[in-house]
Amino acid sequence: MPAQNDHARTPEPSPFGSPFDKEVCELVNDTAPRPFAVVQQYGHEEDARVAAWGMAFDDHAEVTSVEGALRINTTSPERAARRFDRKPHVSARLVWLVLAGTATFAP
Repeated sequence: MPAQNDHARTPEPSPFGSPFDKEVCELVNDTAPRPFAVVQQYGHEEDARVAAWGMAFDDHAEVTSVEGALRINTTSPERAARRFDRKPHVSARLVWLVLAGTATFAP
């Protein structure tokens, strides 16, 4: 019986559809903003809530409160988070989402 040749297997179809689609997905992954949440923490680890969602770009950050009443365009996520501090009992923290490499044409 002849030895099986792994190199002779039929290649799997690309999940991207075409080489161009793959390039577009790579472009999206390479230029995507970093998503984050602004979390308000009450007291010393007593309670917390997500107060806003944001996107960090290379040169600025955009943030929207969960209620939709406040929109912030600022130089950094840290600067936006300060707007949600309510000292001395409420502090704001950034929590970063990890979504790298997830671009797709599917909804």
